[in-house]
Amino acid sequence: SPLAGIDDQELVDTRMFCNALNDLVSLDPVTQTRGNPMWGNLPRKFNIAISGSRDDFAHTHINDIGLVPVPHAETGVMGFNVVLGGYMSIKRVAESIDSNMWIPAEREAVVTLSEAILRIFRDESERKDRQKARLMWLVEKYGVEEFKKEVIKEVTSYDRAVKIEDAQPTPTGKFERRELLGVHKQKQDGKSRVGILVPAGRLSMKECRQIADL
Repeated sequence: SPLAGIDDQELVDTRMFCNALNDLVSLDPVTQTRGNPMWGNLPRKFNIAISGSRDDFAHTHINDIGLVPVPHAETGVMGFNVVLGGYMSIKRVAESIDSNMWIPAEREAVVTLSEAILRIFRDESERKDRQKARLMWLVEKYGVEEFKKEVIKEVTSYDRAVKIEDAQPTPTGKFERRELLGVHKQKQDGKSRVGILVPAGRLSMKECRQIADL
C-alpha cells in the first residue's frame, strides 16, 4: 500500500509483510545475499499484492496473490482473505477470484502461504506457452476448491504453526474508495499525506525541487 504506516484508516501496516516476502523470493537463506536459486526458474512472472485498507490501493484484483485485510468474524483477529489469479495481458484480462482462504495477519502465516503457492506454481505451471504461464491458468486447471486443498497440503508439509481457515465475511455497509491525490490527514498527529500526479512516472529536476519545497 502506498499509504503503509501513515494511513489514518489503515487496517494492517503492510510494510513488514512486503519486506518478508521480498526476502522469501530474493534472499538466499544460506548465504544471506540477494539472489535465491530456489525461485530463479519461476514461469514468466509472479505478483503478490498486500492491501492495508478497504480501499485496496495495492490492487489485489490484478495480481497472482492478493491479500485483503479482513478481521476474523468470531475472534476479531485481523487477517487476510486470499484472492488468486488476477492479471492483465494482451491475450486475457482476468480479475482475481476468491480462494476461500483466510490467514492471520502474522509474518509466518503470510510467508508460509506465499511460499506454498510459489512452490506449486514453480513445479506445475505451464512452461511451453508463455501466455498461460500465470497462476490463474493453474487455478482453473485444478478448480478453486482442489487448489485450496493442494495449498493446505503443501503448508501442512512444512511443519509450521500456520492454519488456513475459510474466508471471512467482508465488512458490509456503504463504503466509498478514498482519493490518493491531494492533502489528507494521516495517522500521526499534526501530519498530512500529500498525493500528487506524476504523468508516466516522469519527473524533471525542476519538478523534483518543487516537490521538495512543498
